[in-house]
Amino acid sequence: GRRWGWSGVFMALSLLTKLQAIVLLPLLLFLAWRWRGLVRLGLGGALTLAVGLLPFAATGALRPVLSAYGGSIGYYPRLTVGAYNLWWSADYVGRKLLGRPPTNDLRLFGPVTIQWLSLGLFAAYVALVLWALARSIRPDRTDEKTALAVFFAAGMLFFGFFMLPTEIHERYILPALAFLAPVAWRSRGLLIAYLVLSGTVLLNVLEVLPFAPWLLRLFRTVKSETLLASLANIGLFGWLTYRYLRLTSPNAIRPRLAEPRTQRE
Repeated sequence: GRRWGWSGVFMALSLLTKLQAIVLLPLLLFLAWRWRGLVRLGLGGALTLAVGLLPFAATGALRPVLSAYGGSIGYYPRLTVGAYNLWWSADYVGRKLLGRPPTNDLRLFGPVTIQWLSLGLFAAYVALVLWALARSIRPDRTDEKTALAVFFAAGMLFFGFFMLPTEIHERYILPALAFLAPVAWRSRGLLIAYLVLSGTVLLNVLEVLPFAPWLLRLFRTVKSETLLASLANIGLFGWLTYRYLRLTSPNAIRPRLAEPRTQRE
């Protein structure tokens, strides 16, 4: 709704809750592109962060709190921490070739490690998502077509965050499901992809938190089910990125995102 002060407040509350919310910050900065919007966004966020961190500063606990934010990269030296993403499949191949699981600090060429390659891939993907959005919408618009494009972009940013960096946990995919939900019903293909993704996410979460043991046993009747889930996520990520780029092309976004599913397919 272009209420940038409140956007900053809720962005800060998200960051105080979980650092992974920072994935949305580039999108918010793009949408608040004029200086007044950026100032309001910054002030709302800065004041909320200051209030949220004040109790820690008053009790001398600010340093360890900030170190928890700054020390997250490299904390787990593994390619994946339970996420069925690109690096789950890479870890499987690495075990076969090296006889042991590869780690983040494995040098690929020169000083470039797997970790830095993964971060570079994610940075490039963020740039791609924002570029596609910038060519197709005006940030000052608040119509339904623009809102759907923004939700699609937010969902793909979180999907990219789940798929491309190393050290990712299984739960980091959950915000993508929330943001992609309003877009999924717009086409049969998107809906099917959303349901399949929901299935792989369910399997991923069940492996870590088996709240339905009978369902987990059912999944495990499929040979190499975790590798298949990882490969399915790679395919879904590629296909949804393709659909996002198509739907945010300058000539396609307005007629296609605005039409309900039954009118097109």
